[in-house]
Amino acid sequence: MVFSFKRLQLLSAMTFRELLHQKVLSLFVILLILIFGISGFAISCSFQTRALLFQEMTTELFSLFLSLLAMITSATLLVSTGEEVMILARALPRYEYFLGKLLGIILMLLSLTAGFGIIFLILQHVWKMNLERDLFFIMLLGALMKASLIAAMTLLISTISSSSLLTMLVAIACYMIGNLKEGFYAVPRSLMPFHAWGYCVIKSLLYLIADFSIFNVSDHKLTSTCQLDTYTYSMTQLALFYFGIYMVIGCLVFEKKECM
Repeated sequence: MVFSFKRLQLLSAMTFRELLHQKVLSLFVILLILIFGISGFAISCSFQTRALLFQEMTTELFSLFLSLLAMITSATLLVSTGEEVMILARALPRYEYFLGKLLGIILMLLSLTAGFGIIFLILQHVWKMNLERDLFFIMLLGALMKASLIAAMTLLISTISSSSLLTMLVAIACYMIGNLKEGFYAVPRSLMPFHAWGYCVIKSLLYLIADFSIFNVSDHKLTSTCQLDTYTYSMTQLALFYFGIYMVIGCLVFEKKECM
């Protein structure tokens, strides 16, 4: 069957509406309430402390929320729609179905990120805080990229998993490994409780997991414009590379998988 952008667009829109019906907006409102609480606490501090708390704490909280949301929605999206896959299997290719679901999740993440960015700028204007907007937008971009990678990785895991719970556990493990990759590479080989071949296998498997720590922009203390540009380029390059890998492998695996 010939690939169709129209079918892909329709399936992405259906997935986006399906996710909204899962009370995603309610979770987003709860997040905003937490942000208002943090902002209210920051108001009682000095002006500089207030600005730093408002930018770093709210963006870190939003990044965590977006990553967890991407993981939860992706883990249940394919496993819980076995009947839908069987119904649509004759109407469109299975890889196209996978892409439609993935793009629907990305659309949801992009909408929530845009909404958060707008609300942040409004609050910044109301409290008249002089913050670095370039750094904020890079932090927001990092949160979106990390959540998109987690969504693609979790959706890939769900194609070979038998349950959404197992998908979640494996995705959480991969997320934790992705944040600790630099620490693993820093440990000397002599301290590893593995044989040489085991160490090589583990190290090879680690290359399949993205380094999620690079998307924690606030941890890298970027100051100059040159640093911001270089860091953004490296972060974007890594995100596109792993997103492409997860997407291609997911499409191939889901296409070859027998009907649920």
